[in-house]
Amino acid sequence: MTKLSDKQLDKMAEDFGEILNAEPKVTIKIPYDSKNPTDDTVPVGLNGYIFYIKRGIKVDVPETIANILEEARYI
Repeated sequence: MTKLSDKQLDKMAEDFGEILNAEPKVTIKIPYDSKNPTDDTVPVGLNGYIFYIKRGIKVDVPETIANILEEARYI
């Protein structure tokens, strides 16, 4: 197996981010967590690309990210 350089990994994450950004968008709202009141941001990562989503605010995200959050029962 060939080891990838940091530059190659960054490029792969950037390319994947472009794919995600081209997807249809879904409006979501992640509720606040009363058990963790200081937890106001939810990170969602996929193939090196990370979205930081604020709780309690409606935001548009790529459909794949919304699916991940649904499967994890955040929304």
